[in-house]
Amino acid sequence: MPYRLEQYFQQLSNSLQQAVYLHERQLQQLVVQGKLSQKEADKLAQAYAASLENEAAPVEWTGTQTELDQDWLREVKSVIKEVAWKHELYTGQSSKDQSAQLMATSVQQRGQQIQQEVNEAFAYARRLFEQEGRIQPQAEEQIRMTAINQITHERLQVKVPKWYLGRRMVQHSTEIVDQISKRTNCKATIFQRIPEGFLRIATNIETLEGKRAVGTFIPNDSPVIQSIIKDQAYRGSAFVLNNWYASVYEPFEVGGEIAGILYIGIKEELTRAEQSQMEQPKIKAILDSLFDWHSLADGKGEAPLGKIIDYFTRPEQQGALSAHPLLEMGLKELAVLLMQEKERRELQDEAREEQQLKLLRNYVQQNLAEDISVDALARLACMSQASLYRYFRDRLGLTPVEFVNNERLKLAARQLEEAPDTSIQDICLTTGFRNCSYFIKLFRERYGLTPKQYREAHLTAA
Repeated sequence: MPYRLEQYFQQLSNSLQQAVYLHERQLQQLVVQGKLSQKEADKLAQAYAASLENEAAPVEWTGTQTELDQDWLREVKSVIKEVAWKHELYTGQSSKDQSAQLMATSVQQRGQQIQQEVNEAFAYARRLFEQEGRIQPQAEEQIRMTAINQITHERLQVKVPKWYLGRRMVQHSTEIVDQISKRTNCKATIFQRIPEGFLRIATNIETLEGKRAVGTFIPNDSPVIQSIIKDQAYRGSAFVLNNWYASVYEPFEVGGEIAGILYIGIKEELTRAEQSQMEQPKIKAILDSLFDWHSLADGKGEAPLGKIIDYFTRPEQQGALSAHPLLEMGLKELAVLLMQEKERRELQDEAREEQQLKLLRNYVQQNLAEDISVDALARLACMSQASLYRYFRDRLGLTPVEFVNNERLKLAARQLEEAPDTSIQDICLTTGFRNCSYFIKLFRERYGLTPKQYREAHLTAA
């Protein structure tokens, strides 16, 4: 056999051995997790090795000698390269650079230290929270809030009962969480349960705009919430809104049921030196092999982002990667960048939507006395009628007709206040209502008074 072919076959043999070794390691992990018996794993390993050994190398006749098929050869080279770095990664030899190994150890140790600090700080945070007294729910007093899924950013309208600590309402409160942060150097949040998960009702976690993230929620399928609903605290790394935090989430009861969570955490961040390690070609190659970054760049990366978050929030799913702290931090950093880019795009979309809503509102206000059809609004917004209904539902929690009627009612209220001599019938007609009974019914629903009572109340106040 020519020496060149002998080399290729030797490379192929080595790569096959590495592939068998990796496969056996993966099977052993399944045995440790209780998903396979040792007998089943041995049988699968033997079948895998046999399938590799039976692969025949295709050859070509050049006219004078035989050579390996070039397309197949390129594929083998690719496999050899891929198996080589995976083998190094899984056996803890991903870098022979001693500084990189020291860096990885430092990252891991610092992460453990920060988590320990948060664990210790939580006991103090809980005492501060409990000193405020017990949560007093007011079921008859409901607050309507827009709830935003912190991963998908899907919006929905919810109603929650007001909570009080002493005389202070908890929703939108800043004193309690800021006091906890001042004493513990941790970010703090109070969550309230909703059917879809747990809603931030008081927090000093911020959005990219620098606003408090009140109204965002952790969905029920989150590993964090899965622990909470079992009445178990979650301690560890968690993706919080748009960053990773060393965290503690502890459930608390209201009325004998798990209804809230007290949270504190410290942001996990890479140093400049650690960020430079993320630029190493080998680390980049590993990351590129795990997910399709091209789809992520196109804004289609919801599933891979969720997969990264899920991986690091479910300790039982962590396998070989957990032995490589730099790779862990690289993936975590990537999740942060993806989410922040997603938020930036959504902020741009929101700005466009705000302009669109302003355009629609101006049109409605200028044509209140006319018949305003949903079709006309849809054309103005360059949407189908179905899209317009979704837009108003998601943005305002209203139908287009309710939006138009609200603008008409606001104008009617101003006229009742400013034009005491104008008849209610005339106000009804000039604001676009064709039926006076319908107008009075909607007005009472919105303001709690009939138009006549509303006018009298404002005349008396004046």
